[in-house]
Amino acid sequence: FTERNPRTASPADVGGDLQVGAFNVLNYFTTLSSVDADARGAATADQLAAQRAKIVAAITSLDEEVIALQEIENSTHFGDGTPDVALADLVAGLNAAEGSSVWAYVPTPAALVGAGAPATDVITSAIIYRTDAVTPQGASTTQVDETVWGNAREPIAQAFTPLGGGAPFIVVANHFKSKSGTGTQPADGQGFFNADRVAQANAVASFVGQLTADTGIADVVALGDFNAYAQEDPIAAFAAAGFVDVAAVKDPTEYTYTFDGEQGSLDHALATPSFASRVTGADVWDINADEWAGYEYVGAAAAAEAGTVYRASDHDPILLGLTAAATPVTIDLLGINDFHGRLEAGGAGSPLVAGAAVLAGAVDSFRAANPDSLFISAGDSIGASTFTSFIQKDSPTIAALNAMGLDVSALGNHEFDQGRADLDARVIPQAAFPYLGANVYDRATGEPAYDESYVTDVDGISVGFIGAVTAELPSLVTPAGIASLEVKPVVPEVNRVAAELSDGDPANGEADVIVLLVHEGPATGALADSTNDSVFGQIVAGVGPQVDAIFSGHTHQKLAHQIPVEGWDAGLTRPVVQSGQYGENIAHVTLTVDPTTGDVVSNSSTIVPLTIGVAPGTGLYPADPEVAAIVADAVAVANVQGAVSLGSITADLNRARQPDGTENRGGESTLSNLVADVQLAATAELGTQIAFMNPGGLRTNLTYASSTPATPTTDPDGNVTYREAATVQPFANTLVTETLTGVQVVAALEQQWQPAGAARPFLKLGVSGLTYTYDPTAAAGARITQVMVGDAPLDLAASYKVVVNSFLASGGDNFAALGQGTGKADSGRVDLQAFVDYFAANSPVSPDLKQRAVGVHVADVPATGYAAGDTVTVNLSSLLFSGGEAQGTEVTLAVGGTQVATAAIDPVPVITTDEVGRATATFTVPQGLTGETFTVDVAVPSTGTTASFVLPLAAVVVPTCTVDYSAVRLGRGFLAVVTVHNDTDAAIRGWSLTWQYTKGERAVTGIGAKVRQTGTGVTATSTV
Repeated sequence: FTERNPRTASPADVGGDLQVGAFNVLNYFTTLSSVDADARGAATADQLAAQRAKIVAAITSLDEEVIALQEIENSTHFGDGTPDVALADLVAGLNAAEGSSVWAYVPTPAALVGAGAPATDVITSAIIYRTDAVTPQGASTTQVDETVWGNAREPIAQAFTPLGGGAPFIVVANHFKSKSGTGTQPADGQGFFNADRVAQANAVASFVGQLTADTGIADVVALGDFNAYAQEDPIAAFAAAGFVDVAAVKDPTEYTYTFDGEQGSLDHALATPSFASRVTGADVWDINADEWAGYEYVGAAAAAEAGTVYRASDHDPILLGLTAAATPVTIDLLGINDFHGRLEAGGAGSPLVAGAAVLAGAVDSFRAANPDSLFISAGDSIGASTFTSFIQKDSPTIAALNAMGLDVSALGNHEFDQGRADLDARVIPQAAFPYLGANVYDRATGEPAYDESYVTDVDGISVGFIGAVTAELPSLVTPAGIASLEVKPVVPEVNRVAAELSDGDPANGEADVIVLLVHEGPATGALADSTNDSVFGQIVAGVGPQVDAIFSGHTHQKLAHQIPVEGWDAGLTRPVVQSGQYGENIAHVTLTVDPTTGDVVSNSSTIVPLTIGVAPGTGLYPADPEVAAIVADAVAVANVQGAVSLGSITADLNRARQPDGTENRGGESTLSNLVADVQLAATAELGTQIAFMNPGGLRTNLTYASSTPATPTTDPDGNVTYREAATVQPFANTLVTETLTGVQVVAALEQQWQPAGAARPFLKLGVSGLTYTYDPTAAAGARITQVMVGDAPLDLAASYKVVVNSFLASGGDNFAALGQGTGKADSGRVDLQAFVDYFAANSPVSPDLKQRAVGVHVADVPATGYAAGDTVTVNLSSLLFSGGEAQGTEVTLAVGGTQVATAAIDPVPVITTDEVGRATATFTVPQGLTGETFTVDVAVPSTGTTASFVLPLAAVVVPTCTVDYSAVRLGRGFLAVVTVHNDTDAAIRGWSLTWQYTKGERAVTGIGAKVRQTGTGVTATSTV
């Protein structure tokens, strides 16, 4: 025959300081099968010598230092039961070929030898090594579990340390249950016993985890024959456990086995990420699988390849290159964002707020497991806080973060809630950690206003942090409070600082690892929203490759993405994370760093929940006692100041909700409208007519149920306390009056649709003193269709006195029109005190279920208007609230006081919008309408919501006709015919015509008309 498979004389150069691999020795038995029928190898001494020669030649040519072997005799089953007889024989052969005793073997683990040993197979796995390259560390180990390994070979593990120094590693030799069996092959094509192999894979993964825990060695590789191809379930189980199939990654075109003419790899090198980071190359040396079986030591042509490497086995050996470098440094980054002073555990929903003490306990646990852990924040740790922190201006939160050992934080927009002066003079001096803001500049000096970066040493690795705040900062806080600051775009400033930290110049700071803390984030946790053309997507794409990880915030989302970076090594992606909000979770990023180069060689990211999410007090980590004491002291202060009753409510006053139950700042809410009512009432004596309230100024709902049900006598259901009111509005904004024209009022309503790229596309203003309709399908600038101030239509040319909080008065949240009013004046009122006063005067307070904005869209309105009898279809929206209020199911339409249609209301919320409560109604234009337009009145009877819209009315057609009279003689008399001709193009129904006969005629019948005669007068009325 002709050989067509190409041969290589030696394996590929895989690099590295050491070479580690796997070799199947094809049932290497020193017990001859002719002597013991249980033996599976050579039958004669000559065959054994031939087998040994080929295997020794192959292993010697591999030039590996540590090799996991499969299919070698388990000598405890033969002779006097002495273990490792065949293994010792093979090693002796290797040393003979070497000319010195450089090869040694790892003894069979003690648990597999002796009376207490489990039942084992007659073949086993083993490990051999070169003593001039590595030193075993400790004894060999195994996993004993007959429920898993009863039909396979137990794994054998040994730790090694490179000679001359270097990082230790562990090799685990494996040989899983084979695919062979009897009967019909399983339908999934994975062979018999697949479930057993999956169990064995999971057991090895667990075994490796235990080895790491016991030895502290994270660099582990499981080698051998797993009897599973790369896409089969057992290998998938390893992948799910975090293992990397390094041979497949480094040498993807190779395979180790052929069966029935089909090629694939049953043998694998499954590594932990840290071991994988040390692998410099891999090769599957094609000397066995593609060779004719006749070349085996007992084959038909054994003599032809006697003593050569070819067909020494039926599996090809695996070869890995491995660096002996010092142990990579594993750094755990523990990130939070948008903590907002959530000191106490509890809250509604899932997950529950863990509370500062449990958050601290989680940080403690991570640091105990890995001292190379850093606790970091992406901003908004304070501001918009719950009452416990708010009432002391967030000092307890800062103290808690100090006690937790927060290492560094970005500045968030809420750190500026009380203005730059408060941040600089009070907040930063209290913080024991640096606040970073690389894109915030002092207008007067042109220099950065805050620290741009912070570098700390972690086990010899310099880790640098760059902080940045959302470029929307001027629209998110009272602009007057930061008038001395300029906020620049994030990406150029971050890249500038990253370049300085990596330019090799110690004068401007240097960092091996660079982490971005940016108070900006995606609209949702979906990967697409971190990679699209949004503001955050542009940050992720635009930040340079020097940045090794991105911790984000601001949008309260939960995400842990791995995003490719141009120029990075294949397989290495950048973690982009956000922990959610309120300390419910920790965003955990692990960076594995080569201490020689300072490069991140592997990473991972995940979100770590801190609570079970069922009830308060179910934290998954123990509470830190120091932080718990800080929280307890804060609670004591807050309980005294917050228990004062302001009045009562009759039902919940809620913010709008998204379909998933989270807050929707794009929806109309009973709470936002109430706050607008409060502010209008507080300034009524100043002549205000309209109030607007921004949805972001409301930080929680005002619920009917008691906030302290354990004390029903002092805090019954419906009671509103000072704490609750302050938690709703924690910003202490002053109320500002100003004058707006009608045009500016409409502009403010139009600006609810936010600029392109804004984190939230729509922000719904709470309103008082006005109602309006809008067309959600109209173009920008033309969406507001009707505004009523009180009961009168808005006059675009008139002026109106308006009250807003100081945030909106400065144009916050992109409401530029509200920042352009004239005659601005501080009313002397503060939003929270106005709330207190309103409840004192109006308690009990009930939610107003009447919508103050209704969406109306009528498609294809005729240019000439509607005529009587025409059909009109109108799409209505924003008929309902989304906060769980009890509401109706039907909307009615009326024209001139007469109901013309009813329609069912769809209550399903629409994400980020105010379109909840949609209905489509169709009606016929009634007869008898006059004028150029007619008004359609909309009502939801169950809530009291009313609105109206105007439609054009077609001009009434004035009918004209031509009348012909003819008569013909008929017998002794005449037949007279009156014919009426319509002179217009339009069909005319319901007409009537009157005439007089002068010749004594008598009307008998009509065609298309009914005739009636009285004397000489005749009236014809149409019947069509």
